[in-house]
Amino acid sequence: MNNKFLFSIIISSSVLIFFLLVLPIFDKTRMLKGAIEQREIMLAELQSISNRVKELSSGIETNENNISKLDQLLPKQKEVSEILISIESITSASGLLLSEISLSESIGEGVNKINVNLKLSGNFDSLMTFFDLLEKNVRLIEVNNIDIASEAIGGSSTINYNIRFEASYLTPTAEI
Repeated sequence: MNNKFLFSIIISSSVLIFFLLVLPIFDKTRMLKGAIEQREIMLAELQSISNRVKELSSGIETNENNISKLDQLLPKQKEVSEILISIESITSASGLLLSEISLSESIGEGVNKINVNLKLSGNFDSLMTFFDLLEKNVRLIEVNNIDIASEAIGGSSTINYNIRFEASYLTPTAEI
């Protein structure tokens, strides 16, 4: 009977040791394995994001010239003085006479526009040169309206032009 009692004490001690020492370590190990798997998934996602950022960075570096051209094409500020200087230089280079210029602004979502109204005079070839130079201008310009009128002064006739166009720029909150 002593042997049975000793045997049952050993068995019950073994079960007790198993539940008190081994089972908590086993549960903790299982939880840590699950946490490791989650961290590995997060690490894989972060590596994927990091690779995508590197790809975008290299894309920006390879297209930096095009990006700077786009920045000039659609600037982030009004730059009214730059528009006035461009108009004056284009007008004088084309041979037209600038008699009046008016500017106004229209606000839009993402892109604002500076409305320009020019009154010019000169011959038709000068007008074509003006449009050629305006088209080659760095800034994004959209011609909206052209009015043409002929005027006789003395023995010669002059052609008067009223040209309306828009120069666009990004709003401060807009992003490309």
